[in-house]
Amino acid sequence: MPKSSNKASRGAAVSGFTLIEVLVALAIAGMGLAALLVAVNQGLGSVGSADQYIEAIRRAQSRIAAFGTEMPVAEGDWSGNDGGGFNWRTQAHVLPGADSKAPMVPYGVDVTIGWQSNGQQRTVSLHSQRLGPPHA
Repeated sequence: MPKSSNKASRGAAVSGFTLIEVLVALAIAGMGLAALLVAVNQGLGSVGSADQYIEAIRRAQSRIAAFGTEMPVAEGDWSGNDGGGFNWRTQAHVLPGADSKAPMVPYGVDVTIGWQSNGQQRTVSLHSQRLGPPHA
């Protein structure tokens, strides 16, 4: 009988995991989890950055829409704080080749929205054209 129980105990030892195998498996799983967390963190940072760019584009579109409605169509350079950490600058000039005797001339309008993100200055610029009276 001792012989058969000896074989049974050997079979049980061979089919189980050693402590080193378990530790190696845990280490590999830990490295995989750490890599996954880094990827998720980078993804969330990218989403936040994309949200800021979308917000800046919306603000720039709003500033372009205001040119000629809330502010007169004229040459000039305007800037200010748009709130939420965003600054704006609108520049308008009569486009080259415009007939100054015409009742309406084309203006080039450039709007730039700037903000700080992760210690870096970010900007979005949009360009449009509007018709308005010739400059004096």
